[in-house]
Amino acid sequence: MLSQLDTATQERIATAKRRVSDAAAALAAAQTPTEVMQALAGLEATAQAMRGDIAVRVVLNDGWSYAQLGRSLGVTRQAASKLYGPRVDAQMRRELRGQLG
Repeated sequence: MLSQLDTATQERIATAKRRVSDAAAALAAAQTPTEVMQALAGLEATAQAMRGDIAVRVVLNDGWSYAQLGRSLGVTRQAASKLYGPRVDAQMRRELRGQLG
């Protein structure tokens, strides 16, 4: 349930929903094959970026393990760690620097 997640994670999810919805609306409005392809590329890039953003948040803020993350994505723990571990580590370092400095 979303209500059980950290406030920052809930905000990221709300942002993701808006951005993906906007990208889907651009696809629905596309009139030419070129516009469709561009809108699909935009939708794919938006979804990928938002998925990564939320993955980082649930691991850092909500205590998810890479096994939980992998299950939610339909991949192994190792694949989730390989995909998102570097981003999680980078975000953790940024947050620690902000707290220390």
